[in-house]
Amino acid sequence: MLLRFVISNFLSFDATTEFNTFPGSGTTHLHHIYDLGKVKTLRSTAIYGANGAGKSNLIDALEQLQYWVKNGCISTRTNRQKFRLKIENQEQPSSFLIEFFTAGTFFLYGLTIDDKNVVEEYLYESGIDKAPSLIFKHNENTLRIYTHKDAYNWITTQLIIMRHNTGLIECLHALCTNPAFFSFSNELLKNLDTGIDFLKVQKMPRTEFRKAHDITNIHPNLLQEPGKIIVLNNSRYFTTKENDEIIVNKIIAFHHNFPFDLIEESTGTKRLLELLPVCWSMIHNPATIIVDEIEQSIHPVLIIALIKKIMHNSDTRGQLIFTTHESNLLDLDIFRNDEIWFAVKTQESGATGLYSLNDFIVNARLDIRKGYLINRFGAIPFTAPLELLKW
Repeated sequence: MLLRFVISNFLSFDATTEFNTFPGSGTTHLHHIYDLGKVKTLRSTAIYGANGAGKSNLIDALEQLQYWVKNGCISTRTNRQKFRLKIENQEQPSSFLIEFFTAGTFFLYGLTIDDKNVVEEYLYESGIDKAPSLIFKHNENTLRIYTHKDAYNWITTQLIIMRHNTGLIECLHALCTNPAFFSFSNELLKNLDTGIDFLKVQKMPRTEFRKAHDITNIHPNLLQEPGKIIVLNNSRYFTTKENDEIIVNKIIAFHHNFPFDLIEESTGTKRLLELLPVCWSMIHNPATIIVDEIEQSIHPVLIIALIKKIMHNSDTRGQLIFTTHESNLLDLDIFRNDEIWFAVKTQESGATGLYSLNDFIVNARLDIRKGYLINRFGAIPFTAPLELLKW
């Protein structure tokens, strides 16, 4: 579980800026709070803000940190990623600190860099109620976090970052290999009124697929490895490895008992397919899933239904953090005050600031959506009167 992430001098973040998932004192939706023993953390966070306010930069920073950890070093020059609206920042390092819970332990991992150089890397067992216990600290350019299995595995595998089009492979693989996920997806797609009555998977061993199809225009590697998408004759196939054999799968969506290839489905339905592993993981895996613009290409009614299913499910084990512009999700029947965050660029410096709805005094009867749209909480675009455009 992600507890907090602190950034300074990176992208649109100037001074030390913190995002966290610690619950406030609110008493609503108590099932949204995970009790980790020494501390508690929230099930979800929805992050709002105007275009260019820095919502995606928060995810970019997490993704960049994850990439460096996986790579074992700072493999790209980072000077141009420093906060560029202050000249003096170019001579200062960028810093990242992430605190998280995994394998029954609280960890605090920090990385300070200057261009491609590591100024400091450290890992503590977070004390919470006592002084942190140092695991390692150094200033060499090779990252050492890989030496601590639990912390390394959480950052590289349990912190799941999704962009548009990044969840399709996971969905296709799970549909083809996990019967429980397949049943779950069939039920959910039908209940969300996508027009899909049910899905069906046709499986064919690679040798039989070769005999049945002209594959001269297919790159040979596509049939040698699992996890590959093959488009042939306006149909989409997906390869898996089952019992040491490459299987070629075709997923068919039935509408009123008529079969359609998934490639023919709407953009919105394909986006829903990308999010199905998110719903599944939230229920079955205590991972932290971060999604940029979760509502992209999906009708507001559908995304609300999807988020409600996740938030109201008492069996949910995972953590969902997402950016969004969908104001219809600003509903205290769905979220707690402390699960709603805002990103805003300060007019003085142009830097991104982050704050929670919990920082405001909010009456339980207040229409949060309306208050947001009339700029009661900030984090919306400033628009000059359209008359000035002389249309």
